[in-house]
Amino acid sequence: MGTVINNIDLYFKEYFPDSKVEILKPHFLSDRININIKDYIEVNPAIALALQGLGEGIKEINFLKGNDWKSGLKTLLTSDIASLKDNKPKIKFNTNMKGKIDRVERILIRNIIIVLITAIIYIIGSTLIFRQIQNKISETDDVIAYTNSQWTLANNDDRQIVEKTKDYQKYKLNLENVSSAIETRRSRKNQITTLLNKIVYNIPKEVILTEIKNTETTSGNATVQHITIHAQAEKYEQLAYFKAKLKNANVLENITSTEGQKDGSTVKVTIEGDLKTY
Repeated sequence: MGTVINNIDLYFKEYFPDSKVEILKPHFLSDRININIKDYIEVNPAIALALQGLGEGIKEINFLKGNDWKSGLKTLLTSDIASLKDNKPKIKFNTNMKGKIDRVERILIRNIIIVLITAIIYIIGSTLIFRQIQNKISETDDVIAYTNSQWTLANNDDRQIVEKTKDYQKYKLNLENVSSAIETRRSRKNQITTLLNKIVYNIPKEVILTEIKNTETTSGNATVQHITIHAQAEKYEQLAYFKAKLKNANVLENITSTEGQKDGSTVKVTIEGDLKTY
């Protein structure tokens, strides 16, 4: 099956032109030159097969079958490993578990166990940490969802507060208007009382008041109390004196009066003015 190939040295020489290529002879035939080359070429495969059968040698060199990962693994586990320094073996041990375990093998086994324990601890720790991270992420999502819901409720409450504030502002304005109106009425009431007192102290004895009327008029945006007084006397001078007294009393503004009209023995006039506000 190809163990004896004619001119195999020339074949390899084509691929390695710069190297010396020759067929080696077994050391026990080195002093015998007359042996046919094919004879000792057949010896080399026989020796290799014998070593392979004994479980020795390099298993990658296999003339009978192709190499696979199982045979490669088996070769690795049963091969000799040596570290050479100055062509002298420094460390040599055999990974074959047959026989007594030496110091190097114990160190190797101890290191393998340490690596396995470290890997197991790492895997378990990573799994626990991953689960804790997932739990924290889940808790964070719950907190975020709760915060968002509370934020929505707070926004709703804020809108309701704004609406209630608008209502309160409207109620406050209404109360202020009502209070202002009440205060205005109270002030006007006091002003009318003041007006009547001023009339009592300033009216001449000869003047008779037949009517006093209070009417509200609008001047711009303000409401004005317009006072109309109907008075009569025997002489016009007495009515003119009364009008002058009202102006000096400083209770009416924009005072005007009609011309005196003679009615028998009396003179009648109408005095008008706006009630002064303070």
